[in-house]
Amino acid sequence: MPTRPRQRAFTLVELIVVIVILGVLFLLTVPRLTSTEARRAENEVRSVALLLSAIAQRDALGSQRLSLAYDAADRRLSASVFRSTGDAINPDGRWSSDPLLPPVVFEAARLETALFDGARADSRGWTIELFPGVGRPTIQLVFAAGEAQRPSRWLVDLLPYSTMAAVATPSGGLSRPTAVDLDAQGMRLSPW
Repeated sequence: MPTRPRQRAFTLVELIVVIVILGVLFLLTVPRLTSTEARRAENEVRSVALLLSAIAQRDALGSQRLSLAYDAADRRLSASVFRSTGDAINPDGRWSSDPLLPPVVFEAARLETALFDGARADSRGWTIELFPGVGRPTIQLVFAAGEAQRPSRWLVDLLPYSTMAAVATPSGGLSRPTAVDLDAQGMRLSPW
């Protein structure tokens, strides 16, 4: 009786080992992929804080009129500067994008609420002008990302006379730099 040549095949043990390895790889990569969206949103929120800080510094030190504008259709927060074309008596001019402050376009985060001195701004879009020598309002922007049942939230807060925006993270409070009282710490004569 003729014998058939033996066909080479995978054993059951080899198949189980491959399935276990694929399962472990899947379990390791899924959390990284799902948390990428939250990290992108947090980076966008931190970019907003940097934009607000730069505007606050230019408002405190400069003499140009600035504006901060949000357009919900474009999901874009941008800074503009007023370019004067007239003289002091006839201060005509136009608003143009500030080339030093790049806009923030939201792909992962969404702006939920904007408050100026506690008053809610229009969710479809808003513009706030900052005049040199005039106090600016408290600016509070609340962002969210993720699914509607359990979104991550961030608060970007810029106080009227501050030049640094603070970010409240989902896990903690505001990350605002605080002053250190050297007298209270017993370091009255220490140089700073």
